[in-house]
Amino acid sequence: MVHGYVLRAIVCWTILLLHVATIIAAPFLIVNFEHAMQVILILMPLTGLYVGVVVNFYSRDGIADDQESFSLQFSALTIFLVFTFSVAVIGVQYLYYGGRVETLEQLKRAVGIIDTALGVYSGFMIKRLFRG
Repeated sequence: MVHGYVLRAIVCWTILLLHVATIIAAPFLIVNFEHAMQVILILMPLTGLYVGVVVNFYSRDGIADDQESFSLQFSALTIFLVFTFSVAVIGVQYLYYGGRVETLEQLKRAVGIIDTALGVYSGFMIKRLFRG
């Protein structure tokens, strides 16, 4: 079993730090600033949702009375998927920078698909993980 506050902290910080890193990296990996802003705008709604959920949870409940535990399987799957999808967004930007993703439209489509997949899984997980 994994303590709830540990799993929540890992998920929160992984999603938030990697989304912020992706947003910061965009102007460097997508040389055209206007194109970088288009990709950032795809990321912002989900990033804002995560910030809202995390802030709401910790401002409302905190961790002082958190005795909840999660199974090792749920915890491992959650950490793996959150990390993989979050890194994939940075990875696809790097592929664009390296010329493997050839057009801005392909990049935007890839970022949108990856972030949507992360969002769908997060939607299932948020209710259980953040009691909300």
